[in-house]
Amino acid sequence: MKGIDITLNGHQLSIDTGPERNLLDILREAGCASVKFSDEHGQGGADLILLDGHPVSAVTLYARDADGRSIETLEGFRHRPDMRRLMDIFLREGAVQCGYCTPGMLIALEGLRRRQQKPSVEEIDEAMAPVLCRCTGYVKTLRAAYVFFGLEAPRKTEASQKHRVLGHDTLRVDGRSLVEGRPVFTEDRAMDKLSHLKILKSPLPHARIREIDTGKARALEGVIDVITWKDVPRRAFTSAGQGYPEPSPYDTFILDQKLRHVGDRVALVLAESAAIAERACELIEVSYEALPFVIDEREAAEGKILLHDGPRPEDPRAHELFWPADPSKNLAAETELEIGDFEKGLEASEHVFEWEYRSHQVQPASIEPPVVTTWLDADGRLNIESATQVPFHVRRVVGRLLDMPVSQIRARKPRIGGGFGGKQEILGEELCALATQRTGRAVRLRYTREEEFIAARGRHPQRIRFRAGFDKTHKLQALEMDILENTGANGAHALTVMSVSAQKGLSLYPAKNLRHRGRAVYSNMVPGGAYRGYGAPQAFWALESFMDEVAGELGVDPIELRLKNVVRVGEPLEVLE
Repeated sequence: MKGIDITLNGHQLSIDTGPERNLLDILREAGCASVKFSDEHGQGGADLILLDGHPVSAVTLYARDADGRSIETLEGFRHRPDMRRLMDIFLREGAVQCGYCTPGMLIALEGLRRRQQKPSVEEIDEAMAPVLCRCTGYVKTLRAAYVFFGLEAPRKTEASQKHRVLGHDTLRVDGRSLVEGRPVFTEDRAMDKLSHLKILKSPLPHARIREIDTGKARALEGVIDVITWKDVPRRAFTSAGQGYPEPSPYDTFILDQKLRHVGDRVALVLAESAAIAERACELIEVSYEALPFVIDEREAAEGKILLHDGPRPEDPRAHELFWPADPSKNLAAETELEIGDFEKGLEASEHVFEWEYRSHQVQPASIEPPVVTTWLDADGRLNIESATQVPFHVRRVVGRLLDMPVSQIRARKPRIGGGFGGKQEILGEELCALATQRTGRAVRLRYTREEEFIAARGRHPQRIRFRAGFDKTHKLQALEMDILENTGANGAHALTVMSVSAQKGLSLYPAKNLRHRGRAVYSNMVPGGAYRGYGAPQAFWALESFMDEVAGELGVDPIELRLKNVVRVGEPLEVLE
């Protein structure tokens, strides 16, 4: 171990650090909760610090790079008058939402202030550019910066006599802790003797583990435990955070001998540090039997390459659970609907049109990636604290998987640094809980940005085909919507997302004769899940594209075509019944 000497927020510190440790880890261990991990490449900006007065990414620097230099974080100057004024403006202008990236923005603006007392709009925009924000769209954050530097007048925030809250900006009640960079997020909790969990991920889209040798990994100094599919019961569950019984197929396992997508879980390593756990993962020797894989949903629907072809595990509560609709056809879920007589409505139509659209996969990419901490309290209860949108579902699912009564589990969510539906999922809570149950240790798992893209959840791609008949006046007489949804390796939210797509796609421009068929099929892609809009974006994008193309073929104004057919207030929506 080699020591470094730094000046941190005005204090001289000597720190023992390994040659490969990054500066972010060192600063967080020193209590600088305002410096956040957003990704391993410093592209998110939540890890900004002032190094010798200049904003830089802490995660991209080795600790040794800071030797002999001055480091400032928000903790060092959040009480100074200029920074207090900037914080107040951020709160007053409504520039704080999840708050995860807010300290990085303040650091960027402080660095700019020291360089330029009266910057231009362009200089402010450039200074803020390194800090990504998924919540605000930058409108209010940039406005706050412009107000701070005197380029815009502040808004009035006094309450009107008529309304105390409505019609004007209000200060959010939890905003002060966010602008000050206080420890309010999951990874900000300081834990004694914290151990770190890492996942050995599949390099193949479809494979079976022939042999796995964990001997070298277990022998590595600092490794606490190595867990494979042989060490856990084969108990099916769904990672979807939904009401019980969850309307998603039970097709997921804590660990499995069969791997169904790149990034699938091969083994778990628990170690004294994340770096040791990563090294141990590299030492695990795995022999894979590569299997044919399928990505396209049309090929998946043919059922030539099956993902869930094993026997259904026995479960005493099987009658309460949802299973894949037909694993022999890669069918995770299906929906059907018919109102009126679609074929007759089509025959009676003057104009018939048909087009197909395909939406692609999208990842929410919250600035705070999934992170979980688990520990046992003095009474032996399992505590789970995670960046989740569904703490009660986490408690129920983990209790079932680990044979623990929910009365012995406390699941909590602190503030989360963006969710957008992507954290409406069990994404590691069960893994940390298992490790804590096996070892009694406090455990933390934090996804890297790469892991989030290959092992978390995104929006389901859908292939949507519309067929419709219009009469002479361009009024819809019949509408058919066919959905082929790519749910990826597991069926989390497959049924409900597809159901919402159908409901939205068939009810905005309703017809007397409706028909729908939906199929969610497995593929060797990263599993789909919840994401903002929950099925509606796929449906509305396809539907509005369809209406534009119909208008073009008919030679009519696209707005007029919509107004002629759009649902009106007071009209019944039979498709909802």
